[in-house]
Amino acid sequence: MSEVSLLDLDDYSLLRVIKYLSDESLFTLTHICSRLRQMVRKSPIKYKYINTFQKSTLECLVSIGSCRELYVYGNSSDSVLDMLINNIGHMTKLEKLELGCCVSKKCSESVCDSIIYAARHLPDLRVLIIRENGNTQNIRFLTHLEALTLHTPIFDKDLIECCKSNKNLKKLDINYYFYKDGQFDGIEEHCQNVEHLVISLGEQWNRTPLASLPKLNYLLIHNGLPRETFNFLSSISAETLGQMEFLQICTECAVKLQSAQIIARMKALKQLNCRFDDVGSLELMAQLTELRRFYLNLRGVMENATRTHLYKIIEANPQLECVFIPEFMFLDKCFILGVIKILRSVRDLSVQKPLIFFIDFDQFSDEIKLIESNYIELISSDDDCYYETFWFNIDCDL
Repeated sequence: MSEVSLLDLDDYSLLRVIKYLSDESLFTLTHICSRLRQMVRKSPIKYKYINTFQKSTLECLVSIGSCRELYVYGNSSDSVLDMLINNIGHMTKLEKLELGCCVSKKCSESVCDSIIYAARHLPDLRVLIIRENGNTQNIRFLTHLEALTLHTPIFDKDLIECCKSNKNLKKLDINYYFYKDGQFDGIEEHCQNVEHLVISLGEQWNRTPLASLPKLNYLLIHNGLPRETFNFLSSISAETLGQMEFLQICTECAVKLQSAQIIARMKALKQLNCRFDDVGSLELMAQLTELRRFYLNLRGVMENATRTHLYKIIEANPQLECVFIPEFMFLDKCFILGVIKILRSVRDLSVQKPLIFFIDFDQFSDEIKLIESNYIELISSDDDCYYETFWFNIDCDL
């Protein structure tokens, strides 16, 4: 039986083999012949991680030049970081760059800024993520960004300059507890295409200019006290409220009635995650009719009317896919059977799946666990994989 070498394979088969090879093997292939080098460059090499122990990986990526996504984390040696800074400009296929905590003998902030500056001419770099310990001064030199995530201290003027340079920016995530200076006055003029906004609020920061983004439809707020949350929401125009599809308010403080009145005007809202502590705010949510998912923290809400208002929300939103209400004292067999009764009247099982209802199985009786229905599927909230699939893997082009 004759032996078959890689060079005997057609291009399609060769590409399928290449995707299973290690970084070192790929590096070796690029030095065998021009055909194999070309095939390696055509392969969809996507996820690569760089740390102290992977200089060979970086050498491979530099040689191949077809890396699409690059993640830089860990206690990277100075030689690895120097090599990355000197060669990232040749990774012309790079679409996404994520910089974590780049710890080295050098200042981690200057390393981060040097990497960004070296990548300034990459034509396909659309996504930049800086997790921590990163200087952001050089982000203004990038011009093709569509998604920017900054979980690091930032000068407001640097962010504004970056937005000026990246007119196609669609996602802006600036979730950090500390901003280095000033306010965001005037930033909205340069963020006309931003649809997806993640932001931290605070007493000393005026973030209301970002509430004026005309295409905003995804909003995640961190650390906002009731007053800051209301001030931001009340600064959003009626037109933008009407196009909002995702709202999550991550705070220990409950959303108050004034803010709930604004949320009730988001008629296109498909996902809602927040906390209420009064039945008046909860009652307003029945005005929403397009919800697919809702997570309502009702900790401290004791009124019997709570059950009735939840029934109304479920009835008003026949397209609901999943529900999670942690620490809900009225979640018992009677409540679940009431939900099933409503679902029978509003859902078409020929085209819809059962409503996913997350509950804490340890908190409630066995009779809830035994409920069976084609209209509802009870899932333990301790099932992390299932839970994250519904609540954190939000569909997003970026």
